[in-house]
This record gives sequence, C-alpha cells and structure tokens, in this order.
Amino acid sequence: MGYNLLRLNTNRVTMFGVEIGGVFLDASVDTFEVTSILDANGAIVTGEDFPVAFNYVAGSDGQFYADISASAALVSGDWYTVIVDLADGVDREGHWEIPAQATTRDGINVP
Repeated sequence: MGYNLLRLNTNRVTMFGVEIGGVFLDASVDTFEVTSILDANGAIVTGEDFPVAFNYVAGSDGQFYADISASAALVSGDWYTVIVDLADGVDREGHWEIPAQATTRDGINVP
C-alpha cells in the first residue's frame, strides 16, 4: 500500500495522530520535517529545497502538514519514498519512510 503524490501540483504531506508516550505533539515540537523524497534508485528528487518543515494544525490531536513544491521532479507512475523525521528534545525521535506513487490528476480518479 502507498499514497499518491500529484505530479505538477503542490503536494501536501499530512501526518495524523503524531504522539510520543501517549501525548499528542503540538506546535512546540523542536523539529518535524520531510527531509527528502527518494526515487526508486535512492536519489533525492530535485525541484524541492529539502528539508520542508511540517506545520501544526491548531487544535488538532497531533496533526501536521508540509507542502512539497509543484516543481518537484516527479514522474507519473513512478514510486517514491517520502522520508520524514522528528526530533523533540532528548530521546524523543521519530522516523518514517512512506511509499508514494506519483500520479497526474485527470479529473476522474482524484485521490
């Protein structure tokens, strides 16, 4: 299973319910960012100035979003790995490697 990155669109990476030790994180988190997007060969996708910081959704239970530039060099149909890292003080870290496929919005199958 994976997620979609919409080619030639601003892409929003959203993380829901981010918590450490049963406590939802909020805007006070030290560092939470998309550190890179890797292609199938492990190369960093060009067209974006990584890292891209996450923004906290006010009043949510640990929801954050980061916007990836529409100029990111994504190829429709190709699979990528979105790398997300979190650091919040001593021994409070998170790391995600999220599979995502680039698609072109066609007006029919809009994710």
